[in-house]
Amino acid sequence: MNSEIMKSLTERLRECVRIAGSGDELARKAHINRRTLEYYLTGKSEPKISKVAAISKATNVSLEWLVFGEGPILRDHLLTGDKHGKPTSTLAHSAMVVYVTLHEAGKLIEPEKFEELTIAMWELDQAYGEKTADNLDDPIVSKAQKLLMSALK
Repeated sequence: MNSEIMKSLTERLRECVRIAGSGDELARKAHINRRTLEYYLTGKSEPKISKVAAISKATNVSLEWLVFGEGPILRDHLLTGDKHGKPTSTLAHSAMVVYVTLHEAGKLIEPEKFEELTIAMWELDQAYGEKTADNLDDPIVSKAQKLLMSALK
């Protein structure tokens, strides 16, 4: 992971410690060894997706915020909107579901390909919003499909 992204992640992980009350409390709630958590907090080690998901669940922070630093911090806001009442997207959650599903199926996807797939999903979300994409010949739909298929090979 690039050092700038990792730095940002460690900063958000430290915020999760604050939300949980302490590092010990976060480790307990997320079922993570305290020493392992310390490695994440200092940037010595990159957390696996299962650990990121456990931290998200333990602190009620959104995966979108924890992984990407975007969107509302708390998961509750994903359903009701951000702190200003503006509707928010669950796109990052969808991307994480795709990633975890591929991983569990033994289909590892290169980070660059996952990023391309996530961007394609974002483009779909922006293009269609609440409308459904009925036209499978749409170039944006085709792009997302091709990226996902390449991940499954």
